[in-house]
Amino acid sequence: GFVKACGKGSYGRLGLGDSNNQSAPKKLTFEPHRNIRKISSSKGSDGHTLAVTTEGDIFSWGDGDYGKLGHGNSATQKYPKLIQGPLLGKIVVCVSAGYRHSASVTSDGELYTWGEGDFGRLGHSDSHSRNLPALVKDISSVGQVACGSSHTIAVSQDGRTVWSFGGGDNGKLGHGETNRVYRPKVI
Repeated sequence: GFVKACGKGSYGRLGLGDSNNQSAPKKLTFEPHRNIRKISSSKGSDGHTLAVTTEGDIFSWGDGDYGKLGHGNSATQKYPKLIQGPLLGKIVVCVSAGYRHSASVTSDGELYTWGEGDFGRLGHSDSHSRNLPALVKDISSVGQVACGSSHTIAVSQDGRTVWSFGGGDNGKLGHGETNRVYRPKVI
C-alpha cells in the first residue's frame, strides 16, 4: 500500500520533504517506488519512522540523532530513504522505532538494532551507539521486536521465548530487578 502523513512536521518526521505541519493527510513518495506493508513511528522523541516494503526492504525518515535512522550518520532525513548497509539483501519482517533507537527482524530470525546505545538498549553488550543496523549476536530465531524508551523486547518465532535488555528501571525488563541488562536475557 501507500503511506499518508499529517500532524507535526518538525525534523522532517512526516517524510514529506520539509518540516512544516500538515493538517490533512498527504501521500509520501518512496524512491525507488515500493508498496509499504508495515510502519512504526517513535513516540515522545523528535520523531522518526520506519517502513517495511512488501519486498522486505526498510525505509526511514525524520530526526536522525544518535544514528537511529540507520544511514551511517546522524542527519535529519526529510524524505523516506532506503536503509542499506548490513540489511541490504535481507528480508525484513518486523520493525520498531523506539525513543532514540530502532530495531528490525529478518525472515531468517536475525535481530538488528541501531541508534543510541545508552543503558544497553541495543543488546550488544555495551552502551555504544551505532548509526548502521548491527546484528544482535546473542540470540536467533527472533520473530518480533518492540523498542521502548530505553529498552528492547524480542519474541522468538515460535512465541515461546521472550528476551529483554536495556534500562531496567521500575522493573520493566521483567527479571525481578531494576538493573540494566546489556545483552538479551530470557524473561
